[in-house]
Order: sequence, then C-alpha cells, then structure tokens
Amino acid sequence: MASHFFFLLILCLLTLSRASESPRKHALFVFGDSFFDPGNNNYINTSTLDQANFPPYGETHFHFPTGRFSDGRIIPDFILEYAKLPLIPPYMSPRSQMYYRIGANFASAGAGALAETFQGAVISLKTQLSNHKTVEERLRKIYGNTEAKNTLSKAVYLFSIGTNDYISPYLITNSTRFNSTYSNSQLVQIVIGNLTTAIKELHKRGGRKFGFLNLGPLGCLPGIRIILNPSSDSGGCIEAASLLAKLHNQALAKSLKRLAKQLHGFKYSLYDFNTNLNQRLKHPSKYGYNQGKTACCGTGRFRGTFSCGGKRPGIYKMGGRKFGILNVPPLACLPSIRAGRSDNTCNKELDIISSLHNQKLSKKLQELEKHLEGFKYAKFDFSTAVSNRMNNPSKYGFKVGNSACCGSGPYRGIYSCGGKRGLQEYELCDNINDYLFFDSYHPNEVANRQYSELFWKADSNVTTPYNLKTLFQGEL
Repeated sequence: MASHFFFLLILCLLTLSRASESPRKHALFVFGDSFFDPGNNNYINTSTLDQANFPPYGETHFHFPTGRFSDGRIIPDFILEYAKLPLIPPYMSPRSQMYYRIGANFASAGAGALAETFQGAVISLKTQLSNHKTVEERLRKIYGNTEAKNTLSKAVYLFSIGTNDYISPYLITNSTRFNSTYSNSQLVQIVIGNLTTAIKELHKRGGRKFGFLNLGPLGCLPGIRIILNPSSDSGGCIEAASLLAKLHNQALAKSLKRLAKQLHGFKYSLYDFNTNLNQRLKHPSKYGYNQGKTACCGTGRFRGTFSCGGKRPGIYKMGGRKFGILNVPPLACLPSIRAGRSDNTCNKELDIISSLHNQKLSKKLQELEKHLEGFKYAKFDFSTAVSNRMNNPSKYGFKVGNSACCGSGPYRGIYSCGGKRGLQEYELCDNINDYLFFDSYHPNEVANRQYSELFWKADSNVTTPYNLKTLFQGEL
C-alpha cells in the first residue's frame, strides 16, 4: 500500500512538473460562484445551502460528491481539459499549492460581486482576490519575480459572477418582490463596478487575458420560479429577475469594450451564456434534453426547492492580465424562479436587472482594456447560451430545457435535490442527460461541456473580443 501511494505521488509530481515546464501551457485562475466552484465551500464554515459535498452531486463523472454543483464536471474542468492542463483542486484544499504554476480556482458557491451577498457564508470576490495575491506571493517566493511575472502575465483569468447579487433578494425574502436598497440600474452599476475594480487589480498584477460568462435567464431557474406560487404547476418565470440579467449582460458587454480600449494588452472572451441557456430552456429537445424548465434534483414545482442532496437548511495588481468572464445568465427563467410564480412564467423584473448588469459589464470591460496595460479578456455570453438551450433544447441535444432533473414541485424548481436542504423528499429524473438543468439552478455535465466549448473556441458572436483558446495559445 505504501509503495503504491509513493508511486502515485511521484507520477503526480512528474505530471505537474511537465505541465509547468511546457512553454505552451498557460495557467488558469478562476473566480466566481457555484457555476465555477470545484469544492472550496467544503473547507469553510457554511451551511449546506452553499455546499454540494453530498449525493447525488457528482454521480455522473466522479461517482462521488466533490463539492461541485453538478452531477459531474463544471465549466472550468472542461476548459482545463481543452487547454491540456490537469484538473486542479479547490484553492482551499491543502493540495492546491502544488498546482500554483498551473493555476488556482478561488470560486465559491453563493459568492457575488457585492461584499454583502450572503456575507459570512461564502468566499466573497474581494477575498478571492486576496487569495490570488497569496498565490502570487507564493509564486514569487518559490520561482522568483521573473518567472512569477511570466506566469501571471500569460495566464487566463476566468470569471462567473453576478448571479447571486441579483437573486439573493428573492431567496432571502422568498418573495417575488425585489427587495433591494438600490434601483435596478444602481445595483447593476455597483455589481459591474466591483467586477471592474477586480479586473483592474488583476491587470495591475500582470493579468492580460480574461474570460467572462454573462448571466443566464435568472428568473427561469427552477429555484426562483417556485417563489411565485408553490401551489400551481403551470406558468413561467419571474421576469423581473431575468430583466436584471439582461441589464447586467448589456452593461458587462459595454464595460469590457471600454476596458479593451483603456487597459494595455487587455484581451477578453465573453461567452453569451444567457442566449445559450434560454435556447435550451425553451427548446430542450433540440439540444438533447427532455426537460428545460425543471431541475433533475430538488423538490416541489420544477424541483426548484434547493434540497438536492438533502443537506441544505484586485488581481491585476498582482500581475493578472488575461481574464475570462461569464455574464449573468437569464435568471428570470430559471426553474427555481418559475416554480414560485402562479403562472410559472419568467420574472420580467429580474430579467431587466440581469440584462442591465450584462450591458454594464461589457462597457466596463471595454474601458478596462483601454486603461489597464496588457489587460486582455474573454467575455462569454453565458446569458445567450443558456437562453438558447432553454428555448430550443432539442437543438442542443436535450429533451427538457425549462425543468430540472433533480428537485421537487413544478419544473423540479424547489431546491431539494439530495433531500438534505430542509426537505427530505425530492425527485430524480430517469435520464440526467435529457435535462438542461441538473438541479433547480445548475446545468448538468452535458450542458457544462457545451458552454465550455463555446467559451473555449466560439467566434465573436458568442465570446468577445477573444475566446479562451486565443488567450491561452495566441500571441496578443
């Protein structure tokens, strides 16, 4: 047993050594929320609402729960595969230090661009930036300033942030009313402003290439839809939530264009996650799913009650130059949102806010590209990608685009997947791959692979102004 363990350890070290020595391999640094979290929240004092380290999470690929909010791999896992890099552990894992020259994943489920978003229960974006600073210092200490600077400047910085900033007011109050101290426009400006600050900080640290997902139709997430009317099984999304995503996505696109002009060397890839998810929600069978509105795991309508598993009651300054960012998905049409509405329709208010966020984000990134030397980014239109799959699931190999595979209630939008988030009962679909959504909020592995491929190599209609492949391999 000891000799076997020693052999595996040596093999691991050799693999890491070869990966870090190859001049063609660039590091990947990941920031964000549950779409990107590989299990960081396993290591912090939080509730099961922000953890996924229990069955049925992980059953498809890893065959055990890793902390990823999916049945299998998530987008950063596929990006690492496409970049020919090994799978990296969560930053909070003691093993992560062995991988710093390859990259680090700082993402935390529940995190937002705002410090107050689920404050105290998640690793905020500000803290994620601080953790990146620690990695930078570690690289300088071990490899010297020149090698550390080279690693940071050639790396790609990947972002998925904003969703929780817009849906938390709905989740905290369990109300269709958007209870916020800010107007839609003000909230989007603050979220985009905080993201812009993070990008500029990473640009100062050497970052030049960035990748972004915009926000999906937030109001149509199974976990949001159920807020409207738990006793009804028909209807759509919380449009107000999806509207927020649209506003966010518009702002994101404009921001990125400004940053591209302002920051020296700034290159980015923006993936239209919103459109792609919407298409799968509305036409799941077109993309190979049976359901697009209902989650695979959870309870209640759309399996939108977040019960899956049953256990839920400044980087630029460090040298970061390449960033990858997702805009906000179509929040208003998530199974969790629609499950809470009496007519199960999308939430237009949330749709406006997310759209405003995406608009502001794009503008801000464009500004950063102008102002920050060497700043490069990839903004993935996550919003469009999700919307496309929600609206036309069969086109993308799904049969269902508006319901989750795991959960309960209409669209399986009640977040009860796994039975350990307050509700023990939940439904699990027969074929996970038929559904765009695995649980009330999150895509399954098939969808994550599709999103990853778009983020990695899609043209400028989906990921702008660069895709991640260009950030990793291209001379910009």
